[in-house]
Amino acid sequence: MSRHDLSAAGTCGARQAGFWPLALAIILLAGCGTAPTHEAARSTSPDEAAGEARLSPEARQALALAQADWLRAKAQYALWTTADQAFEKAREAARAGDSAAVSSLARQVSDLARLGLEQKHYPSTELK
Repeated sequence: MSRHDLSAAGTCGARQAGFWPLALAIILLAGCGTAPTHEAARSTSPDEAAGEARLSPEARQALALAQADWLRAKAQYALWTTADQAFEKAREAARAGDSAAVSSLARQVSDLARLGLEQKHYPSTELK
């Protein structure tokens, strides 16, 4: 190998070494701009917190489980619109302090979210 070949190889390696930190920084910064936001994680007003404080422990637990199922289905792009609508109704019922409605709707959200996740394992119906 001649001196010219070594010089060219050294330059290329130096360029690559400087490339990876820059590429990593670009990827990380791009991810910050597109981080998913979850409507379920937004803050509540004092009135909403008072309504949620009146919920029974079972209703709070059911709502927490429904939120976890809702987030899991949403993250995997398997969230059905009916599950999303039921989750919003469950949150409204929680703000109103209606434990019975929260429990019923939360169960519905969890069931629909799980069905949406299961549906991902079904074979495609698209014609190819």
